[in-house]
Amino acid sequence: MNSAQADTPRLRGALGFAAALGAGAICVPLAVVLGQLEARYMIAALAALAGLVGLALLGSLARVRMVLVAALSLGLSIGLSISFLHHTELQGRYAPFVGGALAVTASLAQIAAAGYILCWLLETRLVGRPRPLRLVPLLLWPQLLFMASGMLSLSNALYPALTWLEMIRLAGLLLITTVMTNLTRRELIIYLWVLAVSVMIQAGLAAVQFATGRELGLGVLGEAKLLNYRIASVQVARPTGTIGDANMLAYFFEITFPVMLAMFYLARQNLTRLVAAAATLAAAAGMVAAYSRAAWMTVPVSVAFVTLRILGRRVISLRTAIVLIVLTISLAVAMIWLWPLIERRIFGDDAGSVAHRWPLAQAALSIFAQFPVLGVGLNNFAVSFTAYDLTSYSRVFPGGDHVVHNLHLLILTETGLVGFAVHVMMFGAAGWLAFTTTGDRVAQGLAVAAFAGLLAHLGHGMVDPGFKLSLAVSQLVAAQLGLIGCLWLHARESGGSVGILGQIRPVSLRNGG
Repeated sequence: MNSAQADTPRLRGALGFAAALGAGAICVPLAVVLGQLEARYMIAALAALAGLVGLALLGSLARVRMVLVAALSLGLSIGLSISFLHHTELQGRYAPFVGGALAVTASLAQIAAAGYILCWLLETRLVGRPRPLRLVPLLLWPQLLFMASGMLSLSNALYPALTWLEMIRLAGLLLITTVMTNLTRRELIIYLWVLAVSVMIQAGLAAVQFATGRELGLGVLGEAKLLNYRIASVQVARPTGTIGDANMLAYFFEITFPVMLAMFYLARQNLTRLVAAAATLAAAAGMVAAYSRAAWMTVPVSVAFVTLRILGRRVISLRTAIVLIVLTISLAVAMIWLWPLIERRIFGDDAGSVAHRWPLAQAALSIFAQFPVLGVGLNNFAVSFTAYDLTSYSRVFPGGDHVVHNLHLLILTETGLVGFAVHVMMFGAAGWLAFTTTGDRVAQGLAVAAFAGLLAHLGHGMVDPGFKLSLAVSQLVAAQLGLIGCLWLHARESGGSVGILGQIRPVSLRNGG
């Protein structure tokens, strides 16, 4: 054995010792910094560190992408995020979920999306496997134009910093849409599986919260505390899940419900059909527990929309008729059991919740009349409401800033006719892509179901501010837009043979993407 060979173990030992010292030198100050953070930020930071270590051990960019897609899907329902650069001038004025971005927020879904783009860059530039970034102009341009309308609205904004913070949030949403559009077939399968599991978990949490009236310790993630509402002289605990607000939780279920139902109709394997059926029922149960009347009203429309589009003439077949009869009887039994609960919500005293909406809408229209073209400023509605309201109706909720309970009026007032036209264009483009996804009925059915979820959100938005008030809901809307684009591209590129649901089963990371 020569001297070089003899020195090799010593060299390896020295390098290992140096690496251990380096890790210790990093971990000690890192532990001090993490120990000073709030619980939710500490959890987010530790999860990020664990995720980085786990991704490094995978050893394949394709496998890393698959894990990141799973994290993105999971991040649509779990509020793990870190916020910084808060707009301190307004600290204490904003109630939770009353406006758009108040800080720069890096969520789990956005971090996963950024990691996916990084993997794409590494594959393209370093590994030498060129993979073009697929973009759908019909989805891309409306989002860019909406950001441009926000820039134009700066001319009227009382607080321009709020507009810039919202622009950063919109850029994060565009990133999610872009990544969703570029999912491979295997990654799309993983996304749907994780989404179905997330729906079931979210519904389980909602059911327990509704039944027990307890928060279940979810406040550690920074979510709003569980609130008790007095409806028809009865105290009701409206669940928040990990979304953080009962109405936003209802949005989550109503947007995902049509996709789960489409998976049930289109599944080609018993396991897939069973999981999809469980997720569909979970989404429906979650909407009941969320106690949102607007969400309940979207269910018949979503069911009819998806059923008629996917089954078509087969609705009148004997087999389908038997299934529908069984479902109708089951629904009738459930309605009889839940009717006292539903009756209280629909016909009971709601502490003026409905009565407040029309005066707030009149107040918003009075502001729109003053700034009809460019609006009062993106993300500036809450801080401008009482300043520009000519009706005094904006003062029905004293003690803080708030917004109008109408998504479309909110966008119209903030960005004017220019921004509202682009807002309509964005969802119109999604509908066009969904209905022009031709070929394989699975891709077409899922695309139409994703659009049905967006329609449910827009319908609910007539009485609530929708994705404008919740990062979780806005990310889910962005993901739905990207899902439609992804399905449209796969159907187009594969010559009408996608067969996605025929492959939905637990996916192994062994073979990569």
